[in-house]
Amino acid sequence: MRPKLCLAALMLFFSLSSSSQPAYIDSLENVLKTDIPDTSRINILNELAEKYRYSNPEKIYQYSHSARAKALTKAFAPGLTRSMYNLAIYYETYRSEDSLQYYFEKSLHLSDSLGDKKYHTLTMNSRGLYLISKRRFEEAVNIFYDVLRSHEEAGNPYGEMAALNNIGLVFMELHQYAKAISNFKKALPKIPEPHPVVLNNIGSCYGSLSRYDSAEYFVTWGIERARATNNLHAEANGLHILGTVYESADDYNRALETFLTAEKIREKVPGTAMQIADLTNISNIYAKLKNPSKGIEYGNRALKLAEDDQVDYKIENIYEALALNYVAAGNFQRATELYRKWGVEKDSSYAKAQSEALAEMQTKYETEKKEQEIQIRDLQLAEQALLIQQKNLQLYAFIGGVVVLLILLYLGYNRLKLQRRVQQLELVQKIQSERERISSDLHDHVGAQLTSILSGLQITDQIEGFRKDEEVQKIVSSLKADAQDTLTSLRDSIWSLHQSEITLADFVDHVERYLSSTLKYRPDLSFEIINHIAYPYKLAPREALNITRVVQESIQNITKHSQARRIILDLSLKDSLVIRISDDGVGFDTEAMAKGEHYGIENMKRRMEEIGGGFSISSVKDQGSTISLTV
Repeated sequence: MRPKLCLAALMLFFSLSSSSQPAYIDSLENVLKTDIPDTSRINILNELAEKYRYSNPEKIYQYSHSARAKALTKAFAPGLTRSMYNLAIYYETYRSEDSLQYYFEKSLHLSDSLGDKKYHTLTMNSRGLYLISKRRFEEAVNIFYDVLRSHEEAGNPYGEMAALNNIGLVFMELHQYAKAISNFKKALPKIPEPHPVVLNNIGSCYGSLSRYDSAEYFVTWGIERARATNNLHAEANGLHILGTVYESADDYNRALETFLTAEKIREKVPGTAMQIADLTNISNIYAKLKNPSKGIEYGNRALKLAEDDQVDYKIENIYEALALNYVAAGNFQRATELYRKWGVEKDSSYAKAQSEALAEMQTKYETEKKEQEIQIRDLQLAEQALLIQQKNLQLYAFIGGVVVLLILLYLGYNRLKLQRRVQQLELVQKIQSERERISSDLHDHVGAQLTSILSGLQITDQIEGFRKDEEVQKIVSSLKADAQDTLTSLRDSIWSLHQSEITLADFVDHVERYLSSTLKYRPDLSFEIINHIAYPYKLAPREALNITRVVQESIQNITKHSQARRIILDLSLKDSLVIRISDDGVGFDTEAMAKGEHYGIENMKRRMEEIGGGFSISSVKDQGSTISLTV
């Protein structure tokens, strides 16, 4: 397995200081417990969200969401802009495309309306970094050049340095290392002393070009600058790159010593992703040094850390490193199990890829699957060779022959079990591929046709003959409403099909966007979403879709019949998830409703029964009604 030299390249932000400052954080949280003005409280909540950026994404969501709610209540626009930006950063961490786009756009709109250049530039810079992670390089580099021009106009050399570094990162990801180095070197003289992150990135590029002497020179310089400025993140990342350079040059002992030094520094700074990368590389090197016991020890440490902190995208590399160590230890059965798990993780990564990257992802996926099959075949050949050797030794005696027979039977049984497991995995992969195909077809064909129908119906508003005929206008309006409802339902279905599970936060944002869109022309009717569930809660796609349908049906009934002025959506968790949709409208007679035929309510009941949930409705005349859903 060839080491990846770009793994430790850092994406420079304007602050470039990611120290969590525990004492400072504690003091801010203590201030929140006191009686302070609302604007100060909002600013402190946003400050805490930014301090937890590198160490605790859930804290980002908690504090940003609280700041946003308070800023909306107090109409405090600067605090709202900042909270929208922080929520975008949270959803960037969890790769939730819809919510990320929503909060980026909100942050840009608010910062532009306030003339807040700082948060406009921050948002654009973060969006560019996100686009790099999605491999949309042309869009990313255009954004970074716009950011660079903004800093040049403002006379901000530090910002110019950061923008040039990020432009270099784009070329680095495209493997155009000469252009990347050129931009990194333009960034160096922008500030009085070279920044260690930029020096590390130059060294990483030279390492990828196999110019190991130049790589060692720049990374060593970067480590010295990091130590001089007490930048532990940059020091640890520089050591990681230097270790990777030594590993690429087959100098495994120096690589091991360097990675071990980096791993000790990681214990002093927040963030587990790079610590997991260090432990994984150490495990790999022990396998190459024929010390599998130590390699397995470090691999298991990396696996536990990844599972505890839910850093799922690192697990596949850990499985591969552990498999190499078990091969070195001669435990081919355990190595095969780990390669199977590695394949499952690769399948999962492939299933979660976005539609615009599917072609590229599939090529990479098929290549890696072939590599996996070759590795498994090599393991099987090694295993067969070992069995033949054992059989030849035991043929001298009858008892030895019986033992060999038993071993062959046992291995045959295990092989049959493995084949069945592989068939099951292939079936799961086919089902996921079919879901993606259906989702893509719905979006590309049915969605496009519905959009075309809506556009055609809207054109009729401009035709004089249609405008004057009231009967035709009623029919056209009804058709437009039906087409819009169908398009909304289609988008909900695609939203649920694209994901293997949906977080409650993502579900709440989806419902909030629906409410905002539905009620935007109803100034007389307001809504509020109250979420009492603080920790992450996940829904199956079918559950999320059916609950969304019931909520939409409830909102439509309220807007049509209740004469309400306020809607409240309340979420809580006791023995099960409970969602209540309440209004302050005229209410209705539930006994009379039970005697009649109400297909809408029957449909809502049926949808909840399909997912094993509960449905109830209560109402008091002139006091409103409440629909309760349980899952």
